[in-house]
Amino acid sequence: EVFKDKNRNNKSNNWLISLLIKCENKNYTYELRNRILRESHENNIMIRPAWKILSELPMYKSMPRTSLDNASDICSRLLNLPSSPSLVKY
Repeated sequence: EVFKDKNRNNKSNNWLISLLIKCENKNYTYELRNRILRESHENNIMIRPAWKILSELPMYKSMPRTSLDNASDICSRLLNLPSSPSLVKY
Protein backbone atom coordinates (compact mmCIF):
# COMPACT_ATOMS: atom_id res chain seq x y z
CA GLU A 1 0.00 0.00 0.00
CA VAL A 2 1.43 3.35 -0.96
CA PHE A 3 0.41 6.32 1.17
CA LYS A 4 -1.19 9.02 -0.93
CA ASP A 5 -2.63 12.35 0.06
CA LYS A 6 -6.30 12.34 -0.88
CA ASN A 7 -6.44 16.12 -1.08
CA ARG A 8 -6.20 17.06 -4.76
CA ASN A 9 -4.93 20.53 -3.84
CA ASN A 10 -1.71 19.08 -2.46
CA LYS A 11 1.27 17.95 -4.50
CA SER A 12 3.88 15.60 -3.10
CA ASN A 13 7.55 16.51 -3.30
CA ASN A 14 8.28 12.74 -3.20
CA TRP A 15 10.78 13.24 -0.42
CA LEU A 16 9.75 10.00 1.23
CA ILE A 17 7.98 7.16 -0.51
CA SER A 18 6.90 4.27 1.69
CA LEU A 19 5.49 0.83 1.08
CA LEU A 20 3.29 -0.83 3.72
CA ILE A 21 3.17 -4.62 3.43
CA LYS A 22 -0.23 -6.15 4.19
CA CYS A 23 -0.52 -9.88 4.84
CA GLU A 24 -2.82 -11.84 7.12
CA ASN A 25 0.07 -13.93 8.43
CA LYS A 26 2.42 -11.76 10.50
CA ASN A 27 5.31 -14.24 10.23
CA TYR A 28 5.00 -14.22 6.45
CA THR A 29 4.85 -10.41 6.48
CA TYR A 30 8.20 -10.28 8.32
CA GLU A 31 9.73 -12.86 5.96
CA LEU A 32 8.43 -10.99 2.91
CA ARG A 33 9.76 -7.66 4.19
CA ASN A 34 13.20 -9.18 4.74
CA ARG A 35 13.15 -10.88 1.34
CA ILE A 36 12.27 -7.59 -0.37
CA LEU A 37 15.11 -5.88 1.50
CA ARG A 38 17.63 -8.62 0.66
CA GLU A 39 16.70 -8.92 -3.01
CA SER A 40 16.56 -5.17 -3.56
CA HIS A 41 20.00 -4.72 -1.97
CA GLU A 42 21.38 -7.53 -4.15
CA ASN A 43 20.18 -5.46 -7.13
CA ASN A 44 21.63 -2.18 -5.83
CA ILE A 45 18.26 -0.77 -4.81
CA MET A 46 18.73 0.63 -1.34
CA ILE A 47 15.32 0.15 0.25
CA ARG A 48 15.36 0.74 4.01
CA PRO A 49 13.14 -0.45 6.84
CA ALA A 50 11.17 2.18 8.74
CA TRP A 51 12.90 4.17 11.43
CA LYS A 52 12.87 2.78 14.93
CA ILE A 53 10.19 3.93 17.32
CA LEU A 54 11.80 6.51 19.61
CA SER A 55 10.93 4.59 22.76
CA GLU A 56 13.06 1.69 21.47
CA LEU A 57 16.19 3.83 21.37
CA PRO A 58 18.52 3.28 24.35
CA MET A 59 18.18 6.82 25.74
CA TYR A 60 14.36 6.57 25.86
CA LYS A 61 13.83 2.94 26.94
CA SER A 62 13.23 3.89 30.58
CA MET A 63 10.81 6.72 29.79
CA PRO A 64 7.06 6.37 30.39
CA ARG A 65 4.94 5.54 27.35
CA THR A 66 1.56 4.27 26.36
CA SER A 67 0.82 1.17 24.31
CA LEU A 68 2.66 1.30 21.00
CA ASP A 69 1.16 -1.85 19.48
CA ASN A 70 -0.08 -0.07 16.35
CA ALA A 71 3.19 1.81 15.85
CA SER A 72 5.19 -1.41 16.33
CA ASP A 73 2.99 -3.24 13.84
CA ILE A 74 3.34 -0.54 11.19
CA CYS A 75 7.07 -0.21 11.80
CA SER A 76 7.56 -3.95 11.21
CA ARG A 77 5.75 -3.74 7.83
CA LEU A 78 6.97 -0.42 6.47
CA LEU A 79 9.72 0.01 3.88
CA ASN A 80 11.11 3.33 2.70
CA LEU A 81 11.83 3.36 -1.02
CA PRO A 82 14.69 5.30 -2.58
CA SER A 83 13.66 8.80 -3.53
CA SER A 84 15.96 11.46 -4.85
CA PRO A 85 16.19 13.69 -7.90
CA SER A 86 19.63 12.17 -8.52
CA LEU A 87 18.54 8.53 -8.81
CA VAL A 88 20.04 6.82 -11.81
CA LYS A 89 19.32 3.56 -13.55
CA TYR A 90 22.14 0.99 -13.43
